[in-house]
Amino acid sequence: MYETLKRSLKNLAGDDSVLEYPAEMQEKALMRILKRNAHTLFSKTHSLNEIKSVEEYCNRMPISKYEDVKPYIEMMKQQQQNVLVADDFPRWVRTSGTSSSQPKLYPFTQESIESAGQILSKLILSVPENESEERILLSGRMLMVVADVITGYVQGKPVGYISGVAAHDIQDLEGLGEVISPPQHILAMEEWESRWIEMARHAVKESMTMSVSTPPILLSYLKKITSDYRPLLNTPTDIREVWPDMMLIAGAGVKMSLYEKKFREVLGEQVRCREFYCASEGFFAYQKDDIEGLTPVLDYIFYEFIPLEEWRSALLEGEDYRTYQFTRLTYDQIRLNTDYIIVVTTPSGLYSYVIGDIIRFTGPDRLIWVGRADLESNIAGEKMNEMHMSMLKQTIETTLGVEIANHVASIQEDPLRYVFAFEFEGNIEFNELVDAVDTSVREINPIYNWLREKNVLKVPDIVTLQKGTFERYFRWKQEKTGSQGQVKPPVFVNAELIEKLKQ
Repeated sequence: MYETLKRSLKNLAGDDSVLEYPAEMQEKALMRILKRNAHTLFSKTHSLNEIKSVEEYCNRMPISKYEDVKPYIEMMKQQQQNVLVADDFPRWVRTSGTSSSQPKLYPFTQESIESAGQILSKLILSVPENESEERILLSGRMLMVVADVITGYVQGKPVGYISGVAAHDIQDLEGLGEVISPPQHILAMEEWESRWIEMARHAVKESMTMSVSTPPILLSYLKKITSDYRPLLNTPTDIREVWPDMMLIAGAGVKMSLYEKKFREVLGEQVRCREFYCASEGFFAYQKDDIEGLTPVLDYIFYEFIPLEEWRSALLEGEDYRTYQFTRLTYDQIRLNTDYIIVVTTPSGLYSYVIGDIIRFTGPDRLIWVGRADLESNIAGEKMNEMHMSMLKQTIETTLGVEIANHVASIQEDPLRYVFAFEFEGNIEFNELVDAVDTSVREINPIYNWLREKNVLKVPDIVTLQKGTFERYFRWKQEKTGSQGQVKPPVFVNAELIEKLKQ
């Protein structure tokens, strides 16, 4: 069984030889997408069925965002066929939405399922360093603590979040059905608390050697298994006694290396964290070893990259992104240590589509996710983003020898300054913390430093939160949203939320 499973995972993963010929592989990926969907309404409207090369595609296909795709999505919601994709698709994936915007919907196609299975298989095979570790890893299962598979229906098709939908549907791929836990019928349960209990009831009977989840969510779940659910499950108080061979923790949307120390404390020194890059629009990259940086998947997605400064300058000048002549670099043309807006063409009917993420290549075949193009704090030109916040966490932990469970930032006026709220695992000397935070942010962000020197920004306020504050916050969000897996640690928040967290 071990050899059969290993062979199945290798077939799903493919090999990395595609990285040796990126231009050729990217052209094949693009042409395959265009050929498959050549007779769709979108393709005919934009004459995509006439395109014969990457260069022609980049010249002809305008940059798009969701408002450009939405009319076609609305047609598909009314069960019109051959609109964005040629083939029928099993379900929709959705974004979480906000109080001011409706969730975005995207079709989740068979190619999307295969792409998710490819990345997961690559992650699994990247971890073992020898045959002994490989046998242990592949003898167990992968616990999926993910978001809702079903949040509703559109014309009879289920709608869910990408992590839950992928965890459910990839079980139909050869090999992964033997790896994923819990089974599809439990993952598809619509009430999250009942689902969590059934997941635990099922999982504690199995050997778990891997898990996929958002780190705070997984840590909360592991705690529940050995505390809240203990009377139901008769579990030990130490999760390592439940799953002594847990080796791989994978997640997306956060920098996994920041949580590796915590997971080793909870699960043991054998744990290794791996990161992958996905969004509701698709699966894009994976971490292939212990070195920081993610490797793009070149055989399912076609990538373009717009220099970030060019993108921002065009929008600030009031230019229309659909008609502006951006520099559109292909994968083989990118420069290292330059921030780009990532643009994707996917098998799910998205063409030269801006997902809103900023990425940076730190080495050959190594990209990092920098943040959201529209998710930053920029009160005086400093453009504080999520990467700055991650770097702040690392610096404070190293400088003061403490561990930060979670942290958020907001802004305050009169005087203009930042407010940083931290939840620490242990005690901290407050005065040292204030100096360390201000110094760290000034080193991390040169524009912030300049604004501090000019006294435009004052010394930041620091709030220390009680241990367990964010766990209560996540629980409150879960109860409010009715979903256990789509809650992500906030980065920049309004001042009212920090006041709420202090209570």
